[in-house]
Amino acid sequence: LFAIRASKKVIPDYLFQFFKSRYFQAELSARASGTTVLGIRQTELVKTRIILPPLSIQRRTAAILSCLDDKIDLLRKQNKTLEAIAQTLFKKWFVEFNFPNDKGKPYKESGGKMVESELGDIPEGWKVGEIKDICEIKNGFAFKSKDYVENGISVVRTTNFKNGSIDLNDVVYLTKEKSEEFPSYFLEKFDFLLVMVGASIGKNVIVPSKILPALQNQNMWNFKPKKEKFRLYNIFLLKKLINEQSRSASGSARDFFRKDYFYSLDVIIPSEEKILDFARLANPIFEKIDTNHFQIQTLSQLRDTLLPKLVGGEINVDTIFKTK
Repeated sequence: LFAIRASKKVIPDYLFQFFKSRYFQAELSARASGTTVLGIRQTELVKTRIILPPLSIQRRTAAILSCLDDKIDLLRKQNKTLEAIAQTLFKKWFVEFNFPNDKGKPYKESGGKMVESELGDIPEGWKVGEIKDICEIKNGFAFKSKDYVENGISVVRTTNFKNGSIDLNDVVYLTKEKSEEFPSYFLEKFDFLLVMVGASIGKNVIVPSKILPALQNQNMWNFKPKKEKFRLYNIFLLKKLINEQSRSASGSARDFFRKDYFYSLDVIIPSEEKILDFARLANPIFEKIDTNHFQIQTLSQLRDTLLPKLVGGEINVDTIFKTK
C-alpha cells in the first residue's frame, strides 16, 4: 500500500476523484510491471501525470463528482434492499413453506398438509427432483483476445463480476460478424452466471439488460431454466445452494463446482402454480433492479467523461453547480 497525502496545491477530494478516474487508471496500468503479480513501484508512481487546475475548479469538480458517487451508492443500496425483499419472500414461501393458502393465510402455519420426502416434509403436490430437472448448465467459450475490438458485441468475463452485477467499464467486444459465429453463447436477460474456477470461484451475477447483446466467456456457468417460468425461482434456489456451500467446513467444495455433481443435487420442486405466483411478485422487483443498474452504469460513464471536461474548461462548472 502507498499512503498519498495531498499538498496545499491539491484538494484531497479532488485527488481521490482523479485517482478513481479511468484516465489515471490507464496511466497506472501503463507504468505497472510484473509477471505473476502486477504492481507499481514508488519511483513510477511519482511520475504519473495528474491534471491540476486551480483550487476553486478542483473543489467544485470534486463536489460534482461526489454527488454522482452518492447517487450511484444510493442506487446500489436500493438494489441490495430490493434483492433482500425478494430473498425474504423466497425463504418464506419455499424454505418455511408459508406461502399464502387459498384463504391468504400462511400454508404451513395454518395447518396445510405436508408429506414426507427425501428432504424432509414438503407441501402436498410438491416433489423432490434434481438440478438437471429445472435447468441446464452451459459453459462459456474461450474467446481469443486477438478478435477483440473497440466496440461491438460485449464479451462478459469473470473480471466483470463486480458489486453483485456486471461492470461495463472493462468489457471487451467482438464485431457483430464475428459474434454470429457463436450463437449458442449469447446471454439473455436475468441469466444466472457462476464463476466455477480460479480466485473468483463462487462469485455470481444476474445478467442485466444493459449489457445485452453479450456473449458468455469461459470459466463460468450459465444456468438456463428448462422453463422460462422457473427463471426467478431458480436464481434464488441457486443462491441458497451456493451460500450453504460457502458456509460449509467440509471438503466438498471441489465436488460442488463439478457439473455432474451440481446436476445431481436434490432440490425441492414446488408446484408450477406457486412458482408462477412467486414470479408475478418477484418480476417487478427484478425489473426495478435492472432499471437501477442501467442508471448506475450511465452515471458511472458520465462521471468518467466529466472529469477531463470539467478540469479542461470544456464545461463551465458554474453552469451545473452553483457556489456561494
